[in-house]
Amino acid sequence: MASSPLLDPVELRARVDYDLSWSLLNLEGVAAAEVGGGLEREVRVVADQYRLAGLGLDVLAIEQVLR
Repeated sequence: MASSPLLDPVELRARVDYDLSWSLLNLEGVAAAEVGGGLEREVRVVADQYRLAGLGLDVLAIEQVLR
């Protein structure tokens, strides 16, 4: 279990996921390291379809740019 008085839950989850899990995977005999729980960052995009159409774009174009 990981906790931190200095990091918010989203940042703590990201640090553990990227830093700690990669460090564990580099240890001899460790085949996998999974992180569970915590909060993950989420970005929600709400597209105005009429405005997109006026620009000659669609939702798939926006999805491509975001990827």
